[in-house]
Amino acid sequence: MQELVLGGARVVLICGSKRITWQTFALGIGVIHYHLWVVRHGAVDQDRRMEPEEHKTRPWNATPQLDHVYKDLWTLTEAQESQSKAAKLTRLLEIASSCNCFDDRDRVYGMLGIMDSKLASAIQPDYANDAATAFTEAAKAYVSAYNDLELLRDANTWGKAAPGMEQGHHHDTHALPPKHIQNAYAHYNKVKRAALDADPRVLDFNRGLTAEQTAALRPAFTIPADTLRDACIAFREEVGGEVEDGEDGLQGLSDALVYEHREFPGLHIAPSLLSLETQIQFVSQILHTHLANPEHTNSLTADYTIPFPPPMDPSSSSPNASFFTYPPNPTTQQTQSIPQTLTRLPTAAPSLPQSLNPAQFLSRKLRWLTLGTQYHWPTRSYPTTGTAFPPALTHLVQALFPALKPESGVVLLYGAKDWMPVHRDVSEVCVRPLASFSFGCEGIFVIARDEAREGEGEAAAEAEAEGDAADGSESEPWDAHVLTIRVRSGDALFLDGAARWAWHAMPRTLPGTCPAKLADWPVGSERDGKEGRAYERWRGYMGGKRVNVSCRQVW
Repeated sequence: MQELVLGGARVVLICGSKRITWQTFALGIGVIHYHLWVVRHGAVDQDRRMEPEEHKTRPWNATPQLDHVYKDLWTLTEAQESQSKAAKLTRLLEIASSCNCFDDRDRVYGMLGIMDSKLASAIQPDYANDAATAFTEAAKAYVSAYNDLELLRDANTWGKAAPGMEQGHHHDTHALPPKHIQNAYAHYNKVKRAALDADPRVLDFNRGLTAEQTAALRPAFTIPADTLRDACIAFREEVGGEVEDGEDGLQGLSDALVYEHREFPGLHIAPSLLSLETQIQFVSQILHTHLANPEHTNSLTADYTIPFPPPMDPSSSSPNASFFTYPPNPTTQQTQSIPQTLTRLPTAAPSLPQSLNPAQFLSRKLRWLTLGTQYHWPTRSYPTTGTAFPPALTHLVQALFPALKPESGVVLLYGAKDWMPVHRDVSEVCVRPLASFSFGCEGIFVIARDEAREGEGEAAAEAEAEGDAADGSESEPWDAHVLTIRVRSGDALFLDGAARWAWHAMPRTLPGTCPAKLADWPVGSERDGKEGRAYERWRGYMGGKRVNVSCRQVW
């Protein structure tokens, strides 16, 4: 692997009389992976059907090898060719763990040529040592070279490795979801609100849990009240928010109990984790500060010229003012003095509106925002170099969930009738957990068991197609394979192990369920101790919105 990466653009692959450059081969695999994945699925399935039974486990017959070429080897090659920052040791070890190796010591020694030179010079190959010693010495060299204990976090010293987390993953970003969760998604997307509210299968902490639901949950860990209080106070002070004494919701705070579902290993639920004031400050950071930062792309970046607000203080390096200082429907005179209207780019689809005023942008068209390392939605991938994750959010998230180092965040904004289809979050390179925070209106979250049960789900779907009812009260064929949770503002989900790569969806947003004080946002939000008078024109913005922020470690 090292030789291939170091050879880069000069490597030629030969098969009989055929030749192809490594660059062309890797980019071709990328085209197949990102643009022809349906064709690829069909071709692989056809190959498997035609192969003799004894050959069906051959390595080339499985798609993870395609992911390895484009996501791992070509990414390293590009970094080497551009002389950009070398990959982290943890990333190289994860890649090496997914490859065959005659001598396990070479998972370290065989990577020295593509490591950061500062670290590589501190590791001396010694084949008199066993593999455990080789890895231990490499870890010591890392800590000494960088004065950094991050490697110990990646070694998962906080507990034993959860199932599915022991090695690097190669889940297919374009795989098709199993039938059982598709059917659950369709049901909760269409079921009447009254039936949904009464559905005993929905895990709803506010309504109360059934005896069966209570038995399925086990206490996983506790976030001490002092830790939670200190984290929220530090977050408030870091973002410059001000709250009257006794009104921050942190008085008489209790330990936060985080539950794990016994039937869905790795799915951790922290109901009502964040106080209402902390929720308001969190939302303000996202929608005031980070939405107005041009380094953070959003759902309209590719199609429109966005008139970002000017800095709050032009004489300093202060953050930009909020988009919510713009009037929802500016007059011609207002837009002439300060551009406030989005204009369609020449490269955008002609069917898109030529322009959008702030109300159309913020209330109707804004679907997502990326934080930190910018997730690329068309290719479902990350760049090799990343933007720093917002420090205040990093400190809050790590105080609550120390096993996670946030490097990228995806902010999803839902209107009253919006949803998120079935998908998996598998674009991240490392195998660290994911934390997801909910704000605003309530939502229905569904998550499926691991892929080993897909066949059962398909059989269940056939049974459903034969006439089983979906009225919200009777048992459904997918009940045993899918868990449904009603998530509320301030709740958090922490996914690791098998749940980290599970299929999930948000089929429903429930309008009219946002906490009253948050519903008035941006009224009630502050920046640098001052509330913008312009916010009054946007009163009630969050009353019809649901905001979800998922924090991921990428590398």
